[in-house]
Amino acid sequence: NEIYAAARYRLGDRKGLEVVKAAIEKFTGIEIHYGAVINFQIFEKVVDALGGVDIFVPEDIDDPFYPDENYGYQTFVVRRGLQHFDGAMALKYARSRKTSSDYNRAKRQQDLILAIREKAETLNFLTDFGKLAEFFQLYRKNVNTDIGLTQLVALAKIAMAMDYSNAVSTVLN
Repeated sequence: NEIYAAARYRLGDRKGLEVVKAAIEKFTGIEIHYGAVINFQIFEKVVDALGGVDIFVPEDIDDPFYPDENYGYQTFVVRRGLQHFDGAMALKYARSRKTSSDYNRAKRQQDLILAIREKAETLNFLTDFGKLAEFFQLYRKNVNTDIGLTQLVALAKIAMAMDYSNAVSTVLN
């Protein structure tokens, strides 16, 4: 994040993405073909456009240090159990970090991504051209990427066709 912020400030969005890809390549030794920087607004708007998502919250969260819009704090509370989150609540659940570990936060983010995928699948997202157009507009306004539309559509089809029932996800801590 810091590399992107510094490069973007000095060189602009496109060059910032190139610098981050090069840094990741250097660090991992893996060639990075495409990259994307996604802002918080798209996450919130996608969840809202899907009508919210259902998440099982494994433990209570009571975070008095959740950042507010004025560089201060607000309290974020969510209780254990099955919850239905709108975009704003899902974003808070994904970002809350001061009262749990980074491992727990990353796990919550993975759970949210899967919930978004499942909700999109139940709505037959790829066959609803109105929803596709709405999501594409959100994408154009909120994502800095070098992934073209053709590649994006191909990736979406692959993601929707994958069988996640035996998927194993892990969090690097």
